[in-house]
Amino acid sequence: MALFLIVAGLTGSVLAFLGELEVALNPEYAVAQPAGAIFDPLAVREQVAARLPQARIDGIPLHHKAGEALHLWIEMPGATSNDEWVTTALVINPYSGAAISRRTTELWPITRKNFMALVYRIHYSLVLGDFGLWLFGIAALVWTFDCFVGIYLTFPKRSASHVFPRQTVPRSWWSRWMVAWKLKWRSSPRRFNFDLHRVLGLWPWMLLLVFGWSGVCFNLYDQVYKPVMHATFGMEDPIASQPKREQGTVASAMNWRNALATGQRLMDEQARIHGIRIQREELLSYDRERHLFRYDVLSDRDVSERWGSTSVAFDATSGDFVALSLPTGQTSGRTITNWIATIHTASLWGLPMQLLVSAVGLAVAVLSVTGVRIWLQKRRSVRAASETH
Repeated sequence: MALFLIVAGLTGSVLAFLGELEVALNPEYAVAQPAGAIFDPLAVREQVAARLPQARIDGIPLHHKAGEALHLWIEMPGATSNDEWVTTALVINPYSGAAISRRTTELWPITRKNFMALVYRIHYSLVLGDFGLWLFGIAALVWTFDCFVGIYLTFPKRSASHVFPRQTVPRSWWSRWMVAWKLKWRSSPRRFNFDLHRVLGLWPWMLLLVFGWSGVCFNLYDQVYKPVMHATFGMEDPIASQPKREQGTVASAMNWRNALATGQRLMDEQARIHGIRIQREELLSYDRERHLFRYDVLSDRDVSERWGSTSVAFDATSGDFVALSLPTGQTSGRTITNWIATIHTASLWGLPMQLLVSAVGLAVAVLSVTGVRIWLQKRRSVRAASETH
């Protein structure tokens, strides 16, 4: 488990600055806006579709950060089967639609273009595919339980009169627990290692729990996270719960410009009904399995400052309203999930949160190393005692 946490902690401290490092490694991703040029996302989609007519382009960002290229995920037909589709990442100029970079999800050979993608895959699966996902998910689940075990082990166990026999006034439980929060700099290496482990487990304890449980969310969502959260808090997603449809039973979808206009109209209606303040458009996507368009915005119901997931879904042929999905305020489970996912990815409060998440990632690695040292020291002590007897 220490190995998984060291890897997750070190890579996580780097991924807190994923966007900045991506641009630093690939300076061509910085795109200046020409005078008079505007970002027309549907025109960009049309240009990409004209160049790659065989591609599935099921989503288009409606917003992009000024000065940065647009990242677009598409699916291309596989080389061996008509039913196989290969996910491909396009980096394009958001004003001209010109391609800057194109790559699949393959990570070999390692280049500056896929280096951060490699770090990301190491972070959650050690680049071991589904097997790695399960391993990291199980480690995150144990980590979550270990947070409660760890804080329990820091509680003072013995009475004040036993620990401080000469004291006439017993010290309170809280005052004795405060000792565990302090690091004794002038102590033996063994004692310093123990205190450092305990302090690093206490001060960021809430964040450690958030990272552990959100790791279960990312890696074991259907198997563990969703059932637990649904039973405890409720986890219904009005859009994801829509039934899937057979492809041959649905009519062709409306064009994307009509879909955007429909999404804007339906979102405005829902915003008035539910008192939602819309800040910007985010994404228009097509769900082939459910034959739905989904229109996402950033609103006052979102937690993240980087992306919005306030969504309306509507029938892809008729445009009839299907469901509204809010990141917070619909069910407690989804509200908690959006908060912990946003904290895990350092997607709110800007640079201070990025620095905090990066620091906690390093703390997780050090916590794992000091924990292994404590375990080894205790093991040696037990072995020495058994040899003595």
